[in-house]
Amino acid sequence: MDRRLEQALQRKNLVFIVGTGYSAATTGGEAFATWRGLIENGIAKAETLGSKPGWSDTVRRTLDYGFGEDDMDSVLSAAASVVKELKRQGDYVYPKWLQETVGQLQVVHPDLGKQLRALPFPLLTTNYDQLLENKDRRGTDWTNPVEMQRVLAGVDSRDIGHLHGRWSNPDSVVFSDRQYDVLLDSDAAQALQKAASTLKSLVYVGFGAGLSDPNFEQLIAWHRGHFIPSAVDHFRLCRTDEVEALQAVHANDQIIPVAYGDKYEDLPGFLNQFLVETTAELTGAGIARDIVGETQAEFAEDMKQDSILGDAYDTIDDRPISDVIRPPVLLPVPHAEFIKAKAEKNSEKIDRLDPAAEIRGSDVLIIAAEENTGLTTALKWLTLEAANYLVGASPLYIPFGSCKKRTNPLTDAVRSEAHRRQLIQHRTDKLPPFVLGVDNFSPFVDRVSDAVLDEISRSDSLLTIIGCVLGTEEEVVDRLRRLGVEPRVRYIGKLSSADIREYARLASPANHLEVAKQVTVMLQAENLARTPFTVSLLISVLVQGGKFAANASQTSILDDYIGLLLGRGDPHEDARFGLDQTAREALLSGLAQTFVEAGVGGMSEVAVQASFASTFDKFGWDESTSEVLKSFVDRRILRRRGNHVEFARSSFLHIFAAKRAVHDGAFRTKLLERPIYYSAAITDYAALYRHDGDLLRKLRSLLQSEEEHARSSVFEPLALAQPRIVPAIDGEVDSKKSLDGAGDESSSEGSVAKTDWNDDLFDSADDADLPPFPTVHEDDVPASIQLLRTLELVSTVLRDSDQIEDLQLKREVLHEVLERWADTMDAIFEDASFVEFIEKLIVDLDIVAEDGSDHDEVFNEYSRAIPAAVVMSAVGGTLASRKLTRILDQIVTDRDNPISEESVIVACFFQYSLAEKGWPARVKQLLQDRGNIWIIRNFFLNLLAYAYSEDEVEKSDEEDLLELCLMIVEQASRYQDEPERRRHRASVRRNIVDRRLKSRIRRGYSGTSDSGR
Repeated sequence: MDRRLEQALQRKNLVFIVGTGYSAATTGGEAFATWRGLIENGIAKAETLGSKPGWSDTVRRTLDYGFGEDDMDSVLSAAASVVKELKRQGDYVYPKWLQETVGQLQVVHPDLGKQLRALPFPLLTTNYDQLLENKDRRGTDWTNPVEMQRVLAGVDSRDIGHLHGRWSNPDSVVFSDRQYDVLLDSDAAQALQKAASTLKSLVYVGFGAGLSDPNFEQLIAWHRGHFIPSAVDHFRLCRTDEVEALQAVHANDQIIPVAYGDKYEDLPGFLNQFLVETTAELTGAGIARDIVGETQAEFAEDMKQDSILGDAYDTIDDRPISDVIRPPVLLPVPHAEFIKAKAEKNSEKIDRLDPAAEIRGSDVLIIAAEENTGLTTALKWLTLEAANYLVGASPLYIPFGSCKKRTNPLTDAVRSEAHRRQLIQHRTDKLPPFVLGVDNFSPFVDRVSDAVLDEISRSDSLLTIIGCVLGTEEEVVDRLRRLGVEPRVRYIGKLSSADIREYARLASPANHLEVAKQVTVMLQAENLARTPFTVSLLISVLVQGGKFAANASQTSILDDYIGLLLGRGDPHEDARFGLDQTAREALLSGLAQTFVEAGVGGMSEVAVQASFASTFDKFGWDESTSEVLKSFVDRRILRRRGNHVEFARSSFLHIFAAKRAVHDGAFRTKLLERPIYYSAAITDYAALYRHDGDLLRKLRSLLQSEEEHARSSVFEPLALAQPRIVPAIDGEVDSKKSLDGAGDESSSEGSVAKTDWNDDLFDSADDADLPPFPTVHEDDVPASIQLLRTLELVSTVLRDSDQIEDLQLKREVLHEVLERWADTMDAIFEDASFVEFIEKLIVDLDIVAEDGSDHDEVFNEYSRAIPAAVVMSAVGGTLASRKLTRILDQIVTDRDNPISEESVIVACFFQYSLAEKGWPARVKQLLQDRGNIWIIRNFFLNLLAYAYSEDEVEKSDEEDLLELCLMIVEQASRYQDEPERRRHRASVRRNIVDRRLKSRIRRGYSGTSDSGR
């Protein structure tokens, strides 16, 4: 017997499917025992009943062609003609014909049927006859899904399931193309077949061309597409001389041809090997239990139920685990070293590891991770993956905390888990092959850790995976080596931008790019950890709350995220008998106030419990402060560092301080004493309260400036350029030239300011938490940074205070904010430290010619582009909001109090970043007749052209965006006459459109794109 088939037999994980070859062999080969024979009989029957002249000849030619050319469509067409013609003769003709043909088959050679019925496994068949049935194993068919489910489960049924129907139920017979369509459209029938294909090893017996019919063809293709490689093998029994040909047929399938002998008569003897011993565990129906397979399925089901992403689906019961849980990120070094290596030019490249390959290299694998970075899920995934790879192994997961101080703490825990999983009936029974995952192992638990490691060194586990906290792995390795074990060590890494997109794709395929972008923005803006838990919870908030719009409030998303951590929506909580989410928020808000008033980011455990006790006293509650503290740590809201307690992320402190400020005016006043220092808490407060006009008035005073300054070269007017008209030559365009090919007068260096989120920068950055408050006094930072921070604060408060009814106040503040954002570009440009930064950037990027001849040109372009990029990014991140667009329109059209030329450009940044439908037309109106200004021509134009070429605009706005680009180029050019202007316009238009065409080819553009940026 084939080794893989033998392993499947050992797991008792088999389902036998019997084809038409069985009927032909057991009946002595009567004509209508085979598919072709039945069709030919039907043709003859129709002829005797008076079919149309020439009909039978046409059908026979179709049938001959189909079998001769392996054309299944022709065969099914012939069958459909037979069924149609028979039914045309009368309602009872077709059922009677089935009875007279298939229903009259008699068994001549009973041995094979006896062997098949004796098998302690589910039996399915594609035959319409009932030759395989007897009193012990009766029949059912696909039109009765409940009974078919019982057949496959083998719990209380030994019936034989007819996949393509039975002659005694004519409506169930799947014979023609239309009848196959009905079967393929049956959700229940297809779900049962997929379930069997996914979890069981199918053994095909007596199949000729049958596996190429529409039903099996679709099933095999589905399995092939979802399970690569498959953890479950399928088999096709055949004669020895058929093996080579069938290996070629199934080269791309998960079906393995297995020879049962040289002739048909060898098959019954071959099936003897599948008769399990009477000591094997059987179900009530006498079907052998696949205990290992059941354990693997239950293990996977437990993981799916614990998955946060699973909440995004209506049901996860029929989904593979790969639709709910992503493989862990594994690294050969700690994540900090991985990031450092990526940042250093000359360091050796370190690649991520393939998690599926890591389970195959040793007997003991150690997985080290920082706290709350997904160690448990990673450990379970690896344990299940190893069990699937090793085929006959059961996954067993043991938390180290369940190992008690006994002689054999690990063995006792393993046997308890095996007994709970029903792998063994008694705790003293021999364990089947298993893979062991030991979670949260600590080498510093006296005696227990030594005993566990000693047991691991002597364990019968096929693979042991140990999960531990980063920093303890070296101690574990050292002690295992002293026991004669050489483990491998791997580390849990943080999620990359590509990982986040894959997580989003699982939960929201239609909007995964928008969801992933919003998650990335949240991780950066709120300084959250890039872990599977955080990302999954954020995705859950966005998808279930529908908050993945570009201008969604980050504070509201963070509030919902924290609400889930605190138990929002938990149906098992009752505020009458303990703390609910609202009560927990009150405690944490009080703790945040305590931290802020003390000017610290954390306190001793005693001081934190004292803060909780103070809140309890205010409300008259009677709760245990130590239990509450433990609950917050378990919920990942607070964290311990020795005896020190702090919020798990600084953004949590800010939002709870904001919640306290909503209810405590005196505390709110304290925050406003140093608005820049407490800006994070103040902006959260504005987003939560949303209608505090007094706050906006107080912050407005920060915008006042007595200083006069000259405009920097960011806003420098440029001389009109002589147009360069590039002829069309096979559509070729030099992408290194500017849009109009004008060379030096129109540098394309502004492209460095593209706002498209950059994977490399995100993936190379660490996600270590920042201090909760600035470490440098706000008065000690450069003026440009002070102005930037001030504007970020005021802009965010203005944006999020959308329920302030004083519209005049909002107009005045927005007007001033636009002017000051323009000033910010000048302030950055004039900052001496910025000049040093540009010089270092040029060296690091190595973008100056070897002889340094273009140094000044490069320096000038970057020193203007970067301030523009900083301001545009800040405007998009803090100010742009749909709820301010009406006020913005009023400001830019106010003739009595017009905004400056520079503020107009900031307003364009606003419209571009918001990307509301119709924005190109609004920007075109703003820039009409503005002239040739550096920031418009050399910076903003490149962004607009990029948005057009990458299809980052609504289809209805494409032409307006193109016209906007052409207008800017025309305003920057000097024409001799109208014909020259038209020729130049046509040249530039062709250039831009060709760029988009090349970009679409590169991206594999399909004609549809995700709208928005």
